[in-house]
Amino acid sequence: MLELQTAATNLTPWMAVAQHVKMEMKEEYQSNWLDQKGENKILTDAFEEAKMNKFEELLQMREDIEEKNWDNVLITKYENTVKFIINQKNTLSIKVDANEVFEKSCKNGPIELANYLFKNAVPLKIDFPPSTEPWNPNKAFIKACDKGHFGLVGILMENAATLRVALPPPNWNGNECFRNAFANGHTELAEIFIKNAATLGIDLKWNSNEYFREACENGQSELAATLLKNAATLGIDVNARDHDSRTAFIWACFKGHEDVTRVLMKNSTTSDIDLNAQGRNGWTAFMYACERGHFGVAKVLMENSTKSTIDLNAKSDDGSTAFIWACFYGRTSIVEMMLDKADALQLDLNAKESDGQTGFQNAEERGHTDVVNLIKAKRPNIAVSQSM
Repeated sequence: MLELQTAATNLTPWMAVAQHVKMEMKEEYQSNWLDQKGENKILTDAFEEAKMNKFEELLQMREDIEEKNWDNVLITKYENTVKFIINQKNTLSIKVDANEVFEKSCKNGPIELANYLFKNAVPLKIDFPPSTEPWNPNKAFIKACDKGHFGLVGILMENAATLRVALPPPNWNGNECFRNAFANGHTELAEIFIKNAATLGIDLKWNSNEYFREACENGQSELAATLLKNAATLGIDVNARDHDSRTAFIWACFKGHEDVTRVLMKNSTTSDIDLNAQGRNGWTAFMYACERGHFGVAKVLMENSTKSTIDLNAKSDDGSTAFIWACFYGRTSIVEMMLDKADALQLDLNAKESDGQTGFQNAEERGHTDVVNLIKAKRPNIAVSQSM
């Protein structure tokens, strides 16, 4: 222990961080290097981060810093180590330009590092706006938007006057960026755009119905929830139909997105979402879920059918029900669930399509023996009366 303590005491802070993967440093040793409580926290965080990285990586990091290979350094897993180095650059004899680190972190992340540098600009002697030639605040803002770095966008907007960021930036297409935020699932960034639409010159009602449908179709539950919350502001018609007469809810069920389905059902009353809407050929969301074999979605719809007044026996234009389609396509697990819950949910297992065939008869005709045997076992009266 004495040998370890002596070795630790003789190490510079940087070498201690670098070698932390080789020896377990105690908190009391850390106080030998730093006096201020706040800086102790920085060192402690750096130690915790160092545990997660290889010894060779930490040594290479010093070389990268001195050679300004920022792409190798400014990544999330080195965030606390970079904070420590900037705070102790004189002690560590490392040449590091804090202004340049701020510029690079604004353009590429990490978010928390940029925020830390801005808040501690005075003690770290960082110029705002940075005086170095490459710094272009408007380009930094645009790049942060493009990459979905909502934290950086927030920092740049909140401190636009100090950092000389023009809002909106010249030649920036806010509507296109707004759409990309939705397309890429950048929910937090989309919320910033919504709240600051007037400042950024964004038309919130630009293709808003399409955004909502795409979020539901692509399974972006958080984004769908954000759009629902701001539906009135964005001018979203939650029951709008596409060229196939499918609504956003139908698309969520068609694609089997259980999380989105739950979000829409939860908000169906307050947002007036039609859960029984019929698309092309009279198909409902429940029919699509059963026909395509999305067991999870079908289960959610059935479990909440009474509360949400979902018509489980609705018929398409040819008279087919969801049960008929499940039998027709051989969706065994869904058929079994429907058989088990038929009495409680009043499912019509004897419904006939326009040509007179039932679900059982469709399964029998198409050779879905698993479904046929299941119905024979659980509902023998149906099998006897409907057998072809």
